[in-house]
Amino acid sequence: CTLGCPRCERTIFLDKFGKKNFRILDLDINVFENFIDIPVDRIDICGNLGDPIYHRKFIELVRMLTTKCKHISITTNGSHKTRQWWKNLNSVLRTGDVVQFSIDGTPENFTEYRINGDWDSIQVAIEECVVGPATTKWKYIPFSFNETDIDTTRELSVNLGIDKFLVEPSDRWLKNDPLRPTNHIGSRDAVKQLYD
Repeated sequence: CTLGCPRCERTIFLDKFGKKNFRILDLDINVFENFIDIPVDRIDICGNLGDPIYHRKFIELVRMLTTKCKHISITTNGSHKTRQWWKNLNSVLRTGDVVQFSIDGTPENFTEYRINGDWDSIQVAIEECVVGPATTKWKYIPFSFNETDIDTTRELSVNLGIDKFLVEPSDRWLKNDPLRPTNHIGSRDAVKQLYD
């Protein structure tokens, strides 16, 4: 993953053990293909321990998965890939698939959490995906630095053509965490009442 999100377990483990001692191997496509031996309704490719689009053979992986399941959902920040790469991904995706962008804030402040994120390349990704076959979503985690920007960011997502804007509070807070939102947006119940 190109990002260094402070509350991601991957970042915490890398900080604690160092890169040489914490090696994350790419998923072997052939092994995974053989593992899925019955039709599957949906496969979620998400980045709990890193952004999945950085798998060396990600588009090949998605292509293989289209033969194994009806729907694919990809969660990514979208940083650092070229327009051609996104065009290639769109050529594999189908109607019913989802590309969800994890962008927590405005272009000016989202990197306070998504460290090393790159707005220019994310915008390219969004521009390509909104014209592709998949549904697009923008996932927004409220933090202390962005909790007042939700409506502004939602408007930006609409202007960029994103299909759905989701506010999803985190549960990865440290004690007295400076990133934790200070107002009522910090809980899932509060968000459900405000934005569902």
